Amino acid sequence: MAQSWVLINEYKQVGPAIIEDLAKFTIEDGDFTSAIILYVMPQFEGLMDYQILEFVQKIGELEEVDKEQLLNFTYDFFQIKE
Repeated sequence: MAQSWVLINEYKQVGPAIIEDLAKFTIEDGDFTSAIILYVMPQFEGLMDYQILEFVQKIGELEEVDKEQLLNFTYDFFQIKE
């Protein structure tokens, strides 16, 4: 989880509450990708498309992240054209 926090903060400064929400959701549901979608991605509104996609590529390297699901959400939510 600490590695995720460091990565997230490279793009957008978030406090420990977001990381706590990620941890709680993941413990209860077991789905880290959905936790990223629910708690982190909305924080990235206002960033440049390339920054958002770069973050998705990096976080998508983590074993517990479904990169395809996260990319699909990102394209839709931020209305990024492929």
